[in-house]
Amino acid sequence: GLATSYALKEAKRRSGSQSMDNENDGKAVRILCRKLVLINNETGLQWLIGSPFFPPLTIASTFRCIHTLPSNPLSPDFPKESDDLRTLLLKGFEVIGALIAGNNLHLEQNAGEAIDAVRKLRKALSSDTESRNLIGGVVDWNRTEDVRFFVSRSGDTSGLESVSGVAYEDEGEKYVWERGCLLRCELPIKLPLYYSVNSPKAEDMFTRATEAVAARFRDPKVTYIMETLNERQTEAPEPLVIRGGDLDFQAELSSVSFSSETDQVPDVKSTTCSYFCSTRKDTTSFTSVEEVTHRKSNRHVFLAAMEETKLLVVNFKLEVLCYAAKDLPLKYAVSKIIIPGLVDQLYTMKNIISPELLTRHPQLNQYHFNPPGFLHPVSVIYELNYGETEIKQVEVRKSLHLRLGLPFDRPLLRIANAINLSLTKSGATRNSTRKGNHSVSFELYFVQPMSVYGCLTALLTYCMVISGSSLLKDVHLGIPSSGVSGGVVSLIQGSYEYHHYLQDGFDDSDIEGNVEELSMMVNKTDSGWGFQIWEGSCNGVVALRGEVAARFWMRGSCSCGQGWGCAYRSLQTIISWFRLQHYTSIDVPSHREIQQSLVEIGDKDPSFTGSHDWIGAIELSFVLDKLLGVSCKIINVRSGDELPEKCRELALHFENQGTPIMIGGGVLAYTLLGVDFNESSGDCAFLILDPHYTGNDELKKIVNGGWCGWKKAVDSKGKHFFLHDKFYNLLLPQRPNMV
Repeated sequence: GLATSYALKEAKRRSGSQSMDNENDGKAVRILCRKLVLINNETGLQWLIGSPFFPPLTIASTFRCIHTLPSNPLSPDFPKESDDLRTLLLKGFEVIGALIAGNNLHLEQNAGEAIDAVRKLRKALSSDTESRNLIGGVVDWNRTEDVRFFVSRSGDTSGLESVSGVAYEDEGEKYVWERGCLLRCELPIKLPLYYSVNSPKAEDMFTRATEAVAARFRDPKVTYIMETLNERQTEAPEPLVIRGGDLDFQAELSSVSFSSETDQVPDVKSTTCSYFCSTRKDTTSFTSVEEVTHRKSNRHVFLAAMEETKLLVVNFKLEVLCYAAKDLPLKYAVSKIIIPGLVDQLYTMKNIISPELLTRHPQLNQYHFNPPGFLHPVSVIYELNYGETEIKQVEVRKSLHLRLGLPFDRPLLRIANAINLSLTKSGATRNSTRKGNHSVSFELYFVQPMSVYGCLTALLTYCMVISGSSLLKDVHLGIPSSGVSGGVVSLIQGSYEYHHYLQDGFDDSDIEGNVEELSMMVNKTDSGWGFQIWEGSCNGVVALRGEVAARFWMRGSCSCGQGWGCAYRSLQTIISWFRLQHYTSIDVPSHREIQQSLVEIGDKDPSFTGSHDWIGAIELSFVLDKLLGVSCKIINVRSGDELPEKCRELALHFENQGTPIMIGGGVLAYTLLGVDFNESSGDCAFLILDPHYTGNDELKKIVNGGWCGWKKAVDSKGKHFFLHDKFYNLLLPQRPNMV
């Protein structure tokens, strides 16, 4: 399923929402993805992707053909296309068809051309000789917006059959992952090459050495160890050993007998991939198959060099990710999926390295991505000698965005977007965390009179910071509806972190209190730490149970702020959005760093750094421009009563840009995450994320307290959320056009 400007009319042509259990009988095309990559009035060809583990004529995704002959945009450049798809397409998926879009097309003739292109591409990819059902699709913009599908039962262009039935799967992701799992093999190889100084033929030797390595994958003496990484080590099944002599490289997948039974006692001849699959219905968990290559022989072979010789060591970091049916026997998963994947990747890297073998070694790394709308991952090889912002790598990503139908204004295929497959045995992962991960104890000494509550609250927050506690993300998900009848909801696109008062050990709130209130707050917010207040006075001492790792002496006076930091917190939330969408890798700045940025650009005097001065939309735009290079649009309204008039414009922002918005009015600032707008009645609601929250990060407490929720300009009781006597500035950050 891919983002596109043209969607097939699913409701019109959905044939009764066929049950997932009623497998395709080969007479209808089944489409798992939500959309096909089609752009109105564009002439081009799309590859239709399926799997040998799915019923015939089942389309999981589409890739655009981007390499064509100059003379004809519908004639693929097969060598270039096959080179790209050999890397991009996971083993376990395959090209099963092609779709041609254009004007004034001849349906059956062009369908035949599409099928002929598929046949040639499959041959270039794998020397495929099996007879398969291949799909040819045609859409003529002058006649209709519907796609006409034709099928060749023999794999050639003779005897095309028109397909009238098209079934759309409501739960395509469930369809894919209930049937299959991911297999991973990581294999580092150091390949030594000795070549003569007088007659260097290193490239020929490199080719022969690569071929020898590829042949070793199929050696009967090679041993494969299969294992899984489970969340609880006690549940993990025992590793399974498969020897090369047990593998069958001749059998076709279509002739393999699949078994739905899970073996209690593992046997290499019959055990299936399901043996290693988690019993949880979590499509994001990965089954890992890693080849163990750490054992080394103590026997060394000595070969005398007859003339002056140089040594060149080529490093390969092979990592293949594959898809296999859960009921596929493991020995066939190795012989028909894993090993072909390793061989293809080895030769692909060899072809990249060869032209510059003696001058420079490209730093090649394999990454796997699951772009938005895709039901399965894709793989890419990046050359990172000069980093991923180098022009050549930017062009590579643009090409991938074009092929996959991804937008060009957001980074979706950067390294930070890659699937993290470096799991430990515990399978534990964390969301973004605050700094540090140490358990410490403090003694805090107050030398002069000060606000005990403010300082101890800061201490508590700092202790939570260094313990590695997670920041809440996407707190708006699952909140109640707005109550706008017939409205259209337009929301932020992507993830963000919730930044609010009293985080990061920094008090920018307007709360005053006493020691008794603090004691109650400490016990409620983090009972696991077990804070003890030893003395309830301004010269008191606070300690945290546990090993003493540090002491902090706080000298001088301390006073709580007067609610000056809400715009800073809103800015932190906005920057976290750009960070989580991988537009930037900088840390979310502190209040002081924000102030220092404004001083550096000349907007503020040096005395501004460290102050408790407010900032507004204009200052936020300056900081975003300096730190991220992000431009902003600013909307001004004279009164809070006028904000509903801007709902249509705000809805367009969320649909096109999708960034969080800062709203500033008077001395208050909020973060806007979306609007619910009925264009006919004018009724609207604003999804507000309030940075004035001072409690601990409990989602239920935040939502129930109204710190994140829908707000109407005037509620049912006549209360105004936005002040009618204050002007408001709205800061709308714009997405950078980058990939």
